[in-house]
Amino acid sequence: MLSKYIIIIFLFCSVFYKAQTKSGKDFYLIDIPNLELLQPGDKHLMDSVLNVYHQSSSDSVKSTQIRILTEFIFDNSIWPLYNKLLFDLVKDKNGYYYESTKAITLNNFGYESQYLNNDLENASKYYTEALELYKKIKDNSGIAAELNNLAYIYQHKGDILKCIQLYTEANAIFLKQNNHRGLVSTNLNLGDIFYKNDDYVKAEEYFKLAYYHAKMVNYKSGIGASLHQIANIYKESGDIKKARRFFNKSLSIQLEINDVDRIPGDYIGIAATYLEENNFIMAEQFYQKALTILSKTSNSHTKASVFDRAANFYCRKGNDALCQAYSDSAYVHAKIIGFPDIIMSASKRLGDQMAKRNLMDKAYKYLTESYLMRDSIFNDKKRKAAMKEQYKSEFQKKEILMKEDQLKKELVRNAEKRNQKYFNAALWVVIISISIILFFVYRNFNVKKKSEFLLQEKNKLIEHQKEIVEEKQKEILDSINYAKRIQYALLAHEDFISKKLKEHFVYFHPKDIVSGDFYWATQIENKFYLAVCDSTGHGVPGAFMSLLNISFLNEAITERRILEPNLIFNYVRQRLIESISQQEQKDGFDGILLCFDSDSNKITYAAANNAPILIQDNQIIQLESDRMPVGQGERTESFTLYEILYNVGNQLYLYTDGYADQFGGPRGKKLKYKPLNEFILANANLDSSEQKLCLEKFYLDWKGNLEQIDDVCIIGIKL
Repeated sequence: MLSKYIIIIFLFCSVFYKAQTKSGKDFYLIDIPNLELLQPGDKHLMDSVLNVYHQSSSDSVKSTQIRILTEFIFDNSIWPLYNKLLFDLVKDKNGYYYESTKAITLNNFGYESQYLNNDLENASKYYTEALELYKKIKDNSGIAAELNNLAYIYQHKGDILKCIQLYTEANAIFLKQNNHRGLVSTNLNLGDIFYKNDDYVKAEEYFKLAYYHAKMVNYKSGIGASLHQIANIYKESGDIKKARRFFNKSLSIQLEINDVDRIPGDYIGIAATYLEENNFIMAEQFYQKALTILSKTSNSHTKASVFDRAANFYCRKGNDALCQAYSDSAYVHAKIIGFPDIIMSASKRLGDQMAKRNLMDKAYKYLTESYLMRDSIFNDKKRKAAMKEQYKSEFQKKEILMKEDQLKKELVRNAEKRNQKYFNAALWVVIISISIILFFVYRNFNVKKKSEFLLQEKNKLIEHQKEIVEEKQKEILDSINYAKRIQYALLAHEDFISKKLKEHFVYFHPKDIVSGDFYWATQIENKFYLAVCDSTGHGVPGAFMSLLNISFLNEAITERRILEPNLIFNYVRQRLIESISQQEQKDGFDGILLCFDSDSNKITYAAANNAPILIQDNQIIQLESDRMPVGQGERTESFTLYEILYNVGNQLYLYTDGYADQFGGPRGKKLKYKPLNEFILANANLDSSEQKLCLEKFYLDWKGNLEQIDDVCIIGIKL
């Protein structure tokens, strides 16, 4: 056991900071007060740390021991004493280590002032001093933590502008560090500001962002807190059943991690939804559950809130005894933390109860206090309303600047649009050239047939006609190979895809020289698009269709500025119908179009008669698709915009039907999708290049000597 703590001591070099909690509690006392309060594990830790402390003459080693003690001992009657001694030890010393330690102690003084002494002025002073030290030593984690702490102070004072500014600065640092837990904290806090200012739309955006970041790292406490706040939004908007569902989701997580400070809040939330439906029986059950769990928490804020809600319920129900008892408990805990809203409501109920019992002196005392609290809250609300109006004014100024910036971007887009017109003109030249080539291919084919007939009729010209046929065959192959070079030039270049998708593979195996299958990519601002499609037909006709389809995809995104994948497919379908289907043709394509948004880290897609698959937790998930082609079909409704919910490290695969439809194996049967998906799953943990080689070998072994029946295209992406 001793060796375990010694290793911790010598490897210790930094402390994790968490917004609005004491961070890096760390100090040492030779005379340990309240020793009987320590747990057995704490006593073992203290023995190990004290041994190292007494054997060392180095200030840095000694202060490290104290930092470890305060990190692991959580009793509020002990750690502030260690923190004071640690500050005295390092306050006159310079250097990164000592200044970092000094910043930790200042942060802890702030925590002590804010949460133990309810002294926000001193808390703000200590947090500010800690912030300046962290800036001096360029500790971004510490800077973000202090910004978060100070923002909470300004929020309590009603200075919304300053509060939002500090939370936003902290948020930017956490984003650069990819610190998902920090982002959970700032987004929850920002959402709470907008929620308390009745801007539920903006609040919901931040609460859902907090949920996203919590899910990214399976931060269960953050997931539960986010779900609770989203439930509050639904309750305020009147969607009671949805609110109850989200309160229950939050509750299941809080029960799992035994967060006794938050479990009562979820019970109260569920009770409130039943109360909205006038279901007093179910509401009372959940109020009682919330009251039962209070014995496990020492959080006066939680207790005051639960007792207040329960008292209000029993007053409404007409149970004077419980109304008075719970109002009295709410009043006591609200006075401890100086919570004016609950002091006002509890003292009002107590005054009414005293009046009913004809105890007029007590009734007068409580009702007077309730009115004083009401006036205080009213003034506070007026101040906050003024701050809110100021915030709106500042927001409008920023909106004007954003519109000016948007105008500049519009000018740039117009220039890009002109360039796109030139590109489209060049593309049509290429298409016309290919059409001419295909005409000559067809004509040469007829010449070949005629030559073969003449060979049968005129034996004397056999050798001469043979030379003509070989020459014409060479012309055909040269033409098709030239068409192949043109087609490959329009496919997505590997270098371009690699810049956007760090780990991926592309297995592209046409049936003939040119292909009806194609993969294509482009970039517009912060959005990267990738398509895998199967055009009608294969060989030369399929290649012609693929070029036409690529042209229409380019036109939709780069010229028309259509950015949603489903709307892009709608546009391409309309262009195909206008261009081809007027002649009773039903040509088009099946395929998938992905959109990677680098700003929001979202992946959206549209899918026509083809569905992507996702490998997650070693399982295959076949994603949704629309059962209709991009082209003339029986269905004409809009394509659906889907979103892929994924975790980092998941594998995403896009493919056409050529691989699964190939005949082969010992019985000459089709491979089909299930064996293909199982093979992909079995090899999903390999590197991308190895996966490609495995897919290629498996396909060739399966096909054997049989003819390839269709083009093959598979793309795998590690997210």
